[in-house]
Parts: sequence; structure tokens; C-alpha cells
Amino acid sequence: MASEEFVAPEAFPACEPDLRTTVVFHLADVTGPAKSLRPRLEALARRGVALEVLAPGEGSLACAYGDLGTVRALPYASLTVPRTLHEGVERCGRSPATLPSSGGSSVFDGLTSQSW
Repeated sequence: MASEEFVAPEAFPACEPDLRTTVVFHLADVTGPAKSLRPRLEALARRGVALEVLAPGEGSLACAYGDLGTVRALPYASLTVPRTLHEGVERCGRSPATLPSSGGSSVFDGLTSQSW
């Protein structure tokens, strides 16, 4: 199915005035996802849906989407899953070097993402 079929104005019936859509981007600048969603969000805005765009800081999204609705820069980061236990501990704000070790070896010796 061609992407044009998803954004054709006749594909969307007129919306009730109180419908809202919030779009959350993981980057503050325009990249692939922001470019590909723009036509779909334009179609919603033409049908009267109130749009709110959230970005994790100031960037080019504000200019790219400001004409469609409210753009807010909020202090958040991408939600990703750590690939290793070591990476997970680092994200929690503790250096693995400060964790207690047993017998002089690192608590991470021999651990991989597949072993836990």
C-alpha cells in the first residue's frame, strides 16, 4: 500500500473538535521519523485534530511542526534498554568500578547480555 493512501484528505473523515494527538519524538531535530510523519500529521491537522509535538530539547522540530500545533521541548531522554549489565549500571549513575567486588575480580567478569 503506497504511503499516499494513508495521507489522502479523503481518507480521513472530519474529526470532532475535541480530538487531540500527541506525538513524542526521541530527537529534537528533524530526522527520518519526523520527515515521514509530517504528511500524516498534516492530514490530521487539516481534519481539525489538535496536535501537540513533544521533543527532548530545543531543535529544528519546533520550526518544522510549529505550523501544525503546539511544540513543547521537555527534559526527557530516549527510552532504551541497556544491552549489557555494565551499561545498565552506568545509566543508573554508578560507575561499575565503585561496586563491591568479590575476591578481587570484577562483578562483571564473564557476564554478557546473553548470560543474564
